[in-house]
Amino acid sequence: MLARDLNLLLDRIPTIIGRLDMAPGKVVAATDDVIALQGDPRSSLDSVVPDMRRLGQAP
Repeated sequence: MLARDLNLLLDRIPTIIGRLDMAPGKVVAATDDVIALQGDPRSSLDSVVPDMRRLGQAP
C-alpha cells in the first residue's frame, strides 16, 4: 500500500514541477498587467490637468 502511494506520488512529480515552473511566468504577466492598468489612468489624468487649469483660469 505504501509502495503504491509512493509510486503514485512519484508519477505526479513531473506534473507538479511543470505547474510550479509556470507560476513565475504567470506572476510576471500579472504584474505587467497591473503596471499597465496603473499607468493608463495616470497618463489620462496628466493630459486632463492642463485643460482643467485652463478652464479654472478662464474669465
